This record gives sequence, C-alpha cells and structure tokens, in this order.
Amino acid sequence: MLRRWSTLDIIVVTDTRRNIIPVQHPYIIDVPVDAALSHHQAAIYLKTRLHRILPLDTCIYCYLDTDVVAIRAEVDTIFDHYIAPVTFCTDHCKIKAFSPNAIYDTFYDALLQKQEHLSALYHRYAQEEAQQQAQAGLHFAKTQQLKAEFNRRRPLHAQPWRGPQAASILLSKGIFWLLYGWAWLSAWLRQQPAQHSQRLERLHRRIFKMPLNFALFLQEEGYYFSEMEQTWFLNTGKFLYEENLIIKRIENTSPFRWDEAAQCWRDEAGNNISVIESDKLLQLIRQKFDVDITNPGWRHWNGGVFLFDWRSVDFMEQWHQWTMEIFADPDWKTRDQATLIATTWKMGLPQHPVLPMEYNFIADYYHPALHYKGNLCFDITHVQSNISPWFLHIYHHWGDTSWPVWQDVARLHATPLSYVYKAFEAS
Repeated sequence: MLRRWSTLDIIVVTDTRRNIIPVQHPYIIDVPVDAALSHHQAAIYLKTRLHRILPLDTCIYCYLDTDVVAIRAEVDTIFDHYIAPVTFCTDHCKIKAFSPNAIYDTFYDALLQKQEHLSALYHRYAQEEAQQQAQAGLHFAKTQQLKAEFNRRRPLHAQPWRGPQAASILLSKGIFWLLYGWAWLSAWLRQQPAQHSQRLERLHRRIFKMPLNFALFLQEEGYYFSEMEQTWFLNTGKFLYEENLIIKRIENTSPFRWDEAAQCWRDEAGNNISVIESDKLLQLIRQKFDVDITNPGWRHWNGGVFLFDWRSVDFMEQWHQWTMEIFADPDWKTRDQATLIATTWKMGLPQHPVLPMEYNFIADYYHPALHYKGNLCFDITHVQSNISPWFLHIYHHWGDTSWPVWQDVARLHATPLSYVYKAFEAS
C-alpha cells in the first residue's frame, strides 16, 4: 500500500527468523534479536534502535508500524513536516487515560477488562441499532429532524427556571399567566381532555408563534413517540425504531449503568469505565527515571509514525535504553509509549511541534467520538470533521471484514492503481 503511493525508498527492518510470512521486498535489513525477547518486545527493540541500524548520513527517515496503512496519494509530504530532533503525532488520549495500558495494577486491570466487555456489548448493539435505523429508512432522518426542530422552536417558558432569558420571558409575557391558568382549569375539567389540549395548543401557537405539545406536533407530521418506551411509530401504529437502544440493551444484559449527567458508563461499584484514568504512570516515571511531568493533561505522542535523522541520536538512544529497562521491570507492560513520554519530558520537548493527525490517524474501533463517514473519511465529535487521512493506524480489528473501515481499506488495496488515480482526479 505504501509502495503504490510513495516515490521514495522503503526499507524493511526485521528479524527474518521470527516472521511467519516471508517478507518479499528489495530492501531488507535483517537484525537478529535476542530470543529471550517476545515478538512484541523484539518489534519495540528494533523500532527504538533504528538509529544504530540505519545509515543516517543526511537522510530523513519516516518510521511506520506494520499496522499503519497508506491510503492516499502524496504520502511523501509527511517529510515536509519534519522538525528536529524528532517529529511524532499525538495519541488519541492523554497520559492519565493511557496509564492503565502501560502499568500493571490489579484494580485498573479489572476496570480495563470491564471496559473491554462494555466495548464488545456496545458494538454488538450498535449493529442492531444501525439495522433498525436502516429499516426505518427516511423516517429515521425525518423524526430526528422533527425532534431538533421542536427543540429549536420550543419556548423557553416551557422550562421556566433554566436561565435568565427564560425568566425574562415569564416576566415580560403577562398573558403567559392567564394562558397557564387556563391550562390548570382545563386539567380540572377533564370531561374532554383531548379537545382542551388542542385548544391550548392552538392558543399557544397564536400567541407565541411556536408549538407547545410535542405529541401534537408529531401527530401533525404523521408520527408518534412513546416517552416511556423511547420508541418511534407511524400514526398507523407501525414500529420504526428505538431511541437509546444501545443504552437499554447494555443495561438489560450487564451490570453497567449509563450516567446521563456525567455522560459515562459505570460499573456496579460506580466506577467510570468509559474513561479509565490513573496517576500511576506519572508516579512511576518520576520514581524510575527522575522525570517530573508537570502537565498531567498533556496529550502524549504515539509511536506508530515518526520522523528522524542524524540529529535524533540522543533522543532515540535515551528512548531505547529506558525501554530496555522496563522490559525487566514487572510493574511495566510491554509498551514503547511510556518511555517515549519520559524521554520527551527528559529532553524538554513536550511543546515540540507534532505531525497533523492525518499522518497517523488512529482508527479506534471502539472510540465513541469517532464516526466513520465512508470513503476513508472520518469525523471526531467536538474536535474535527471531514478528516481524510494519508496514513490509517489500524491497531486493533485488523482484518475484521465486518468493519466498514477495513472493508474500504481492502477494497482500495484490490483496486488497480490507474482506477485509484482517476477517482482522486474526479474528486
């Protein structure tokens, strides 16, 4: 995939004795790695030791993990972003959220297992939700549009104690009191409640120029929404789809509960399992490497893609040495990012420029804020929309043929290059 887009030389650094599939490539550097190291450790050993393996001279190198896939033309532009001594891209989480993945801890490891279970449930029911919405067809978009329209036009006096603007309406609209006095009277006179509701709605629209009753508003458009069941129907009674299906299914099949106020999932003990955060990595970095990280909210770098050259030797050597140290420390998991964090702060580089995320876009299968739009384009809620990466980092669910992202990567790989270029020219 890289070779079809890049005009530059590509070098494979590997221990050929460990490979299940032989590497077919003209430029291979074969490095025997100590058999005592696991395959995972061996890969990290080679990565952090590249400054000793490659001829540096005047070359600038771009390292890619084997789960980083080139998916668009002009990937060579990554070299335009190099600023010595090294240039990485940021990760998709911050240090405290990364900590449980880097450090062994019985409590947080148990939470991670629950998070993994939650993620599996989430995506199982996400498929069911998608099927319901697809079966609802155009009705799904229409009902969501109606709900948004009603909320947009909904009078502030319908929620009178939420903000000074609402209070001002209450005070300025003297007729409001008369109108709602009539509403209480109509509630007392229940002989014809439906007629009274319709009269109240007509009177409200005439005075305030906006709807009051959601059910009547939907009925006029041919829909009915059950507040109790959170389900949508046509006025004919035909079922369309459930809202909050994923939440209801997970709560019915697991001990996990959705915290609406905090917008997170909690386990049976009330622990947040949507975002698991710990200070332990910061503490161990301080203890082991005498490096004090003063910003626990810092977004650390991801080691999947980075640029380096002869000016990177000091940084790379420190990263390599500290990584070898944690391999022998039972408190640390086999990762290279924890020592990358320590090295970055040791060298005084936490504010060093980073690569745009398009050069190492982490396609997190489970990330709730990541939305796949198709055609290898993404949105991240509250961050950025219409992201078209050059490199896609598929660090889990590699080869998952049920995943639309992988389907499109595989389709691109199978597409003759001439057709690909025509598609890019057309777009």
